[in-house]
Amino acid sequence: MQNLIFSTNSLFNALSWRIPTEFNFTGYDPSLFFNDHNDAVYLTEATVSGTAIALATIDIETGVLGDLSYPWNGIGLGTAEGPHLCKKDDYLPGIDDGLDVVDFALDSVLPSHWVHIRYYPNDTIAKDITFVGRRQIETLFSFSVDLNFDPQWLGERAGNSVYLDEKRHIDFSVANEDATVPQPVASALSPEYRNRTPIRLEVAASNTAHFTFPAGFPDLRNQEAIDMKTIGHAGASPVNGRYQGVVVGVNGTTSVQTIEQYQQHTPFVFVPVNEQSVELRREAPTLHLED
Repeated sequence: MQNLIFSTNSLFNALSWRIPTEFNFTGYDPSLFFNDHNDAVYLTEATVSGTAIALATIDIETGVLGDLSYPWNGIGLGTAEGPHLCKKDDYLPGIDDGLDVVDFALDSVLPSHWVHIRYYPNDTIAKDITFVGRRQIETLFSFSVDLNFDPQWLGERAGNSVYLDEKRHIDFSVANEDATVPQPVASALSPEYRNRTPIRLEVAASNTAHFTFPAGFPDLRNQEAIDMKTIGHAGASPVNGRYQGVVVGVNGTTSVQTIEQYQQHTPFVFVPVNEQSVELRREAPTLHLED
């Protein structure tokens, strides 16, 4: 891929165009930004993987680049369009990758950086599912939900998901289920986790190879006092979709009651720190991992 800068003093005079200046960068969609504060020219460009955005100063006469930095790791989806810097109200646009707390109400509008999945009403799939989530923007993160949910019907389930696509996702949920699982991957849950609400379910990527799944009971008077215990672990390889990243969110399945009840009592927290399933079960309290 060849990157060229074309320059001229007169757009409609063919003789005024200079020989293009070439610069080296492994990426696409380059964009120049002329900063009037320090007379520097900046180049922004999407990296070849399609996830990260690179930034550097550039000498437009010689094509020499300054030190590269990566102010954005991407939105969690593949092959992003290259960025364009612009000046607005004497400020340059910035990116906030800090704590993201969202508290949904019934019939509320999703924030623009959240996505949803719901099957068509005429789909032949036997059970309903609703999923809302946000794109992964950090390699290391934690995502938690406070769940006030008491499943009354067989097959009802609600909880967290690390979602790549419909066949590749890791789920951590409360369920009313009578399914059996192989003995090596099943263990009894402590009685303290049975028949208590609300419960906080969390998925944490504390390294690049594994997810951990803590759970605990939030104290509404002191959110920092919650005692979280790790319920299970899962490798990251089942949701490794090359460079497209994942969506982390919450899901409710089987009945409308599940979904409505779930929405009423659910604050979501995403905290940046730089088909397997894990289930917390009430009626048949076991922890199991399924391929």
